[in-house]
Amino acid sequence: MSYIVPIGPYHPALEEPIHAKLYTEGEVIKDAEVFVGYNHRGIEKLATERNAIQTLVLVERVCGICSHSHAFTYAMAVEGINGMEVPKRGEYIRVITAELERLHSHLLWAGIAFHIIGHDSMFMHTWDVRELIMDMLEELSGNRVNYGMVTIGGARRDISDEMRRDFLAKLDKAGPIVDRIVEISLNDKTIAMRTKGVGVMSTEDAIRLGAVGPHARASGVKIDVRRD
Repeated sequence: MSYIVPIGPYHPALEEPIHAKLYTEGEVIKDAEVFVGYNHRGIEKLATERNAIQTLVLVERVCGICSHSHAFTYAMAVEGINGMEVPKRGEYIRVITAELERLHSHLLWAGIAFHIIGHDSMFMHTWDVRELIMDMLEELSGNRVNYGMVTIGGARRDISDEMRRDFLAKLDKAGPIVDRIVEISLNDKTIAMRTKGVGVMSTEDAIRLGAVGPHARASGVKIDVRRD
């Protein structure tokens, strides 16, 4: 039996508004129409009405979860256009902030995935270790989101020796927890039952659709912006 199943734009399983029509045969989704744009705020137009520093503040608010990556890439573009060289320490501070943001973002979405499949104990464990990363970002920048670490030509805050020691201690604590989460994810029968064969994207489709990050790598695309 074929059905058209509407999802969204507001749905308990969605973290942000998106609308989709799912064309199904039994329990298999054969096709989908996806409609986005519910959060469109005209960032590009707003940027044309601001100077370079004001736009830096603006782009950091494109996304609360990945605010630093937007500010980082925007600053790199402005610096490249103007032939500016960032001090080595400033580069390191930017990258450290980016790595912490990447960790908390991946842990956030892993936790959400566990929650969606009904594995709430894993959701809580994942978000518990994410809090260690969020504590580090707050210690570094003073904020849990919109860190304000980037300025054109460098970084706005330094990392003290005390902060460095605290970060290393927190990472030592987080490492074994993440290893355990990975181990359970790969071996737990409940997780396998609810995820195996679901949402599989071929390497060809990943390349054609422009997948990046974990989605691309999970589909066999060797991509990593830090290396590439």
